[in-house]
Amino acid sequence: MNELTQQAVLDAGVMYSGPTIHIVDEEYDHGSTLGHWPVKVRPDDTAVSLNDRCNQAGKPLYVAVLRDYIYRLEHPDVFA
Repeated sequence: MNELTQQAVLDAGVMYSGPTIHIVDEEYDHGSTLGHWPVKVRPDDTAVSLNDRCNQAGKPLYVAVLRDYIYRLEHPDVFA
């Protein structure tokens, strides 16, 4: 994530931001979602502070999503 993205979130007045991990396809930020971790927007947030918290939330999310994705690849009969 980046500060420009978080500034757009703040400008939109939404309550949550957060990292989303998805399958990459031809369209920007479009592929199937593998995981999302909501991060609450605080009243005193700046683009920098919100971006920092979203990036921190992304670290354990990446691990969990990769672990789940690999498991699903190794056990296709369970998820067919």
